[in-house]
Amino acid sequence: MHTFINDLSIEANPAKQTSSWTLLKRVIDITFELRKYKIERIRAPKQFVGMRIGMMETCAELLDKFKNDHEKTALINGLLSNRIEFPDEVIEERMAALQENKLLDVYLHTESSGLLCEAHCLERPVISYCTLSQFEAQFISADLVIIREDDSTHKKPINIKNIATNEHVAAHQNFLTEILHSLIFIKTRWQPIDNPIWNDQTKILLEELEFPNHKAQDKIAELENVGTLVAVNNGWTFDKIITGKNNSGQHKRKIFRANSGRRIAYLSIDFKRENGAFEVHDHNGVHKGQITFLGTYDREAQSNHNIHV
Repeated sequence: MHTFINDLSIEANPAKQTSSWTLLKRVIDITFELRKYKIERIRAPKQFVGMRIGMMETCAELLDKFKNDHEKTALINGLLSNRIEFPDEVIEERMAALQENKLLDVYLHTESSGLLCEAHCLERPVISYCTLSQFEAQFISADLVIIREDDSTHKKPINIKNIATNEHVAAHQNFLTEILHSLIFIKTRWQPIDNPIWNDQTKILLEELEFPNHKAQDKIAELENVGTLVAVNNGWTFDKIITGKNNSGQHKRKIFRANSGRRIAYLSIDFKRENGAFEVHDHNGVHKGQITFLGTYDREAQSNHNIHV
């Protein structure tokens, strides 16, 4: 699980006199606190190592400056080793699904931020450097800009959970605990066949996606994007090998796998139902029934719907 660096806060000119190391050390301390909630990866901007923290020194320069201080260099290298500078599969799938037939961006005043947009779309907090007062608050007030296919633009205010101090970690404890409980649920208690879609946010997600979109020109693409997003948000992982075994000219498949302890199950997007549905299969590929995108079983098992595993 990962969180996001607020890229707009890195090179901002600090309102208070402080050093780059002080600003960076506070961010490092926050990452240690977040590990308690299994948030270990940091989505950082490209060329993060060379960005001037508070318009002063870069991480690279600090590493050189402290080359004889093993404790400080270990802390900096620890942060850098846990960063990802490009979207991973989870981020890409969610952003693709949310941006079907539209483009999303997040603006803070006149500046846009792809990382703030990703954080908002994945419902994750951001970590900010304490360079400006607006980045020291528990929430960042920004605007989500939506550009549709007809070039119309819609803007709506949003609040992004912000962590600039360890006190903010405590303030967002309930939210962070929910993330942790979701991870624990998936790993220990989840029964994927009995409860394939368990995330309470799924209905809200479908509403935000305006699904089903009866005006969608490519319904197959819409079902694939939205179905992928719903599956991933409920703990399912795309299984490329099983998908390849079951794809044919007559039947398009996209199949996801759930691993919860020893319980393995498969979830396949149904591309024939325009309102969105999944086929549920056990570890042997035997069909167990069909569910809506909200997880309600509405069709019984059929032997001719089995998959090859």
